[in-house]
Amino acid sequence: MVDAVDSKSTLGNQVLVRVRPPAYSRALSYTGSVLCFFNGSTSMILYIYSKCSTCQDALKFLEQKNVSFIRKEIVETAPSVDELRTMLYYMSGNVKKLFNTSGLLYREMKLTEKVPLMSEDDALLLLSKHGMLVKRPFLLGDDFGLLGFKEAEWSEKI
Repeated sequence: MVDAVDSKSTLGNQVLVRVRPPAYSRALSYTGSVLCFFNGSTSMILYIYSKCSTCQDALKFLEQKNVSFIRKEIVETAPSVDELRTMLYYMSGNVKKLFNTSGLLYREMKLTEKVPLMSEDDALLLLSKHGMLVKRPFLLGDDFGLLGFKEAEWSEKI
């Protein structure tokens, strides 16, 4: 759901649409715009860490449902700030939900004390630079976002 389309362009077989977020998201201090991808059908982007068993479960689930998605290795390509901001919207503005709080890097960087003091923009920038800090699997669809894999929750959306 969006308030208005700001611009539209094409990239290969995908149509890129820059949109303004829904009105109530502004109450969550949502700034900027969201970059959404459409190619004629529902498209999803799945960020995973190949060595993560929960991510493997999510992959199997999506393959069994026979849905198409773009798979990205989170170590090689972290979600962009726009993608993280979109997920933040789906997480009701709770930036802590975006972090992999049980990860080694999170502990090494002592983020338990730092995240509550960070601005939203600083937290999203940090996550966009260090994919291993992002909770995974990280799935963005056209009108939803899911973090972690809970089969019942994913079944409702997919």
